[in-house]
Amino acid sequence: MIRLTLITLFFSTILSCSTDSDSSLLVAVNEFVSAADLQDDGTLESRTHKDFRVVWNGPGPEDHTVFSRETYLEKFRIREWGGDPRSIEILDTEICNNYASVHVRLKGNVQDFESLYTMVREKGQWKILQESVRVSDKG
Repeated sequence: MIRLTLITLFFSTILSCSTDSDSSLLVAVNEFVSAADLQDDGTLESRTHKDFRVVWNGPGPEDHTVFSRETYLEKFRIREWGGDPRSIEILDTEICNNYASVHVRLKGNVQDFESLYTMVREKGQWKILQESVRVSDKG
């Protein structure tokens, strides 16, 4: 009986996932990207989960680097990152209850980005929990 209940729960969770976009999810992503472009650390802080982190794959001394939320926000506060307006293309979205993933391509004048955002909905608001990003310089 327990096995049947778990199987039913598993399939009902899978069936509740959707690739349809949720307008509030896309608003959150657009606000996050715009805040980064404008170096608006206040909006970045409000759009990120308290346990947010970035997995950075791109130009730099390491193959990849993991940044904490505090380090990430500081890079915008001191204007080390951001300031290059980028176009955004939503490549894919998947929503499962209060969890979502959004795959985007961002094109700027200086760098291009391809990011996968892992998001959670808390108290009705989408927050970015993790950004896995691949960065390429325009040369």
